Amino acid sequence: MSSECAKCGSAQLVDCYSWKDRFFGAGNFIRIGPFSFASTNRRVCLDCGYCEEWVSASGLEKLRKKFGLGRGSSALERLAMEVEDKKTKS
Repeated sequence: MSSECAKCGSAQLVDCYSWKDRFFGAGNFIRIGPFSFASTNRRVCLDCGYCEEWVSASGLEKLRKKFGLGRGSSALERLAMEVEDKKTKS
């Protein structure tokens, strides 16, 4: 990640990491299952307020597992494989 704001170029950035309160569920999470979440993190520019958000590495692994995609796989690659499988079966 860059150490400059993508909008104004400022170096006044702060990283805000997700946390989970077991009673209130505070923080920004992507629900994966009944008791499983992928956490997200944010970087905020203190000069202009621009905010970026990304999913943590552990969250990415949970999402890949949930949706059956490996690292570097894309929905387009998956669709191409499905089309190829249909062609070989016909």
